[in-house]
Amino acid sequence: MINNINNSQNTTSSKTLFKNNYYLASIGILVASAGLIITRVLYGLGVFDGLPDALFDFLGSFIIQIIFITGGGLIALLVQQRLNNKNRLNLEGGVSLKKRFLDMGFRLPRIYLIPLSFVLGILFLIMTAGVSFINTIILLMFGYNFPSSAPEAVGGVGLFLLALFNSAVLPGVCEEFLNRGLILRGLRDTMRDKYAIIISALLFGLMHANIRQTLYTFAGGIVLAIITIKTRSILPAMIIHFMNNGVAVYLEHASYNGWIGGNLDSFLESHFLLAVVLWVVFTALFIAAIYFIVKAEDKHYQKKDQNAQQENSQILLPHQTPFGAFFVRNAPLYKPKLEDKVIMYTSVFLMTLVTILTFYMGLF
Repeated sequence: MINNINNSQNTTSSKTLFKNNYYLASIGILVASAGLIITRVLYGLGVFDGLPDALFDFLGSFIIQIIFITGGGLIALLVQQRLNNKNRLNLEGGVSLKKRFLDMGFRLPRIYLIPLSFVLGILFLIMTAGVSFINTIILLMFGYNFPSSAPEAVGGVGLFLLALFNSAVLPGVCEEFLNRGLILRGLRDTMRDKYAIIISALLFGLMHANIRQTLYTFAGGIVLAIITIKTRSILPAMIIHFMNNGVAVYLEHASYNGWIGGNLDSFLESHFLLAVVLWVVFTALFIAAIYFIVKAEDKHYQKKDQNAQQENSQILLPHQTPFGAFFVRNAPLYKPKLEDKVIMYTSVFLMTLVTILTFYMGLF
């Protein structure tokens, strides 16, 4: 009898936590979406036109990444945590903030994954570059007119380090906190992992609100979500994201400053067939590496997952996929009601609308 009562309380507590995680994901994505639109409008109105190029780039990145992408989700998390801990009737039992971050993957992965993630970041850039090229062809077929975009400030080492911070460090930390942290965690608490991976990747693509980036960010989002789930750590995704953006920033500055590798883009453009062959080879290596990670992590965590089945009231069932076995929670997942989905649907509508507008208006 006592065990039944405890199981009932644990089930209610888990559903409360799942509901909270879903709301956090919804609020985080809504704040990020609204913030991106506000920032785009401010820049489109020329509010910051008088600033130096470097400060112009830094301010835009700071507003979007720190204030809206990270700030919105973090403030919502802190407020919710404080309210939960103050509520004596809350069956969640006062889950600590540390536990919430651990659930989002803020923990060290196995040691081999750290250096491997730096290499994967370079392969990730190559893979997404090919997908971006395919996306460009598709857009041209639909009559898309590529607008001229304002180039980032390039120059010496100082401007390179600033650009590296703006375009690699901040996105690697802030975007991963929101997308592979809050959003992926919230979605996994309401659906099976395979659906959470696809939907989180779609949201990641839409969140860039740029028709030229949607396809390759969607593909990249799938990979990063798989890695985060299988390694049970968000750090590999952060490193890969940082390296992807960081190498791109370096190549741009290397071309301007005459550094090593600065002529790589022009070389590949003049040797297109070689570029295609290299893309196929490196993409195959990337997929093979991801497959190796999935298998290695499955084997490592198999015993722990089996123990969890015996200790946890949430039954874990193995679901076989080409990328290994995903352990699916049979119960009790939180099923959002229609009113719970309003925030998420509003965010998706806003991001989809802005993305479509970029097809006709460019980046406004």
